[in-house]
Amino acid sequence: MKHRILPYLGIVVLVLGIALCPSPPRNTRVDPNEILQKVIDSEEKASYLAVQRFFARTVGGEAERILKTSKSGAKIDIGNTRSINLTKRSIIWGLVKRNYTPLIEGEDTIAGRPVWVLRLKPSMKRRPWRQMWVDKETGVILASRDWTSENRIKASMKTLEYCVYKESEAKDHSLQPNDNDETPQGFARRDQFIPEQFVLVREYPLNRDMELREYSDGLFQITVMKGDLGEMLNESPIGIFDYGLGKVCHEKRGDRHIIVIADLPVVNIKKIASSIH
Repeated sequence: MKHRILPYLGIVVLVLGIALCPSPPRNTRVDPNEILQKVIDSEEKASYLAVQRFFARTVGGEAERILKTSKSGAKIDIGNTRSINLTKRSIIWGLVKRNYTPLIEGEDTIAGRPVWVLRLKPSMKRRPWRQMWVDKETGVILASRDWTSENRIKASMKTLEYCVYKESEAKDHSLQPNDNDETPQGFARRDQFIPEQFVLVREYPLNRDMELREYSDGLFQITVMKGDLGEMLNESPIGIFDYGLGKVCHEKRGDRHIIVIADLPVVNIKKIASSIH
């Protein structure tokens, strides 16, 4: 059954579909690259508490949750998830700057705070892309929309309540960092037919019989899994299906399973899967 494979696909449902209608920017001299840099800087510097609504399309339809987010410097905790350390994300943001062009679409107000509306335009056609509503003062992303390669909204987030910490207050809300960083030191290993914009950012075993590799272009991922997860995968459908945030290609060769998860054209996903041995 499709829904039984999802917990093992590394799919994090993050965002929420809300109508956000930006007004045209009044200050045309604002540099979108400076706004993007402010977003990058905020990951390690900004501290806040927020209530955020997340939405994502799934195999069964749609998922929506309201979660509390706590961020203190480079550490962030969303809902009941583990604390995430953002200090090692320079590689990811480097990929964003390399593969996407920031464009200012307008201005808006989110949770009572003035924001810039920023579009991250991919360098390649038929690729997913993102809109971000960026706090003018702090650079924090207060809302976002992820669009599929077919220009359909697949996920979104909107901040409902937002409170900025002062520096003296931030230490009282500090989170424990996550030291289980599986990011490899080098990016030499690579599956065939992975688009050149994507680099290998994580590689680790799910169990003794199943390997997982994640490639990223900065915003989106290609996940490759191969091996055997036992009965759960044996009951999962073979072929290609849409799980809402992208497509899953599941092939079985003997007692081994090959799974590729990505928001790419079907022909590309099939090529990646067929090249895995």
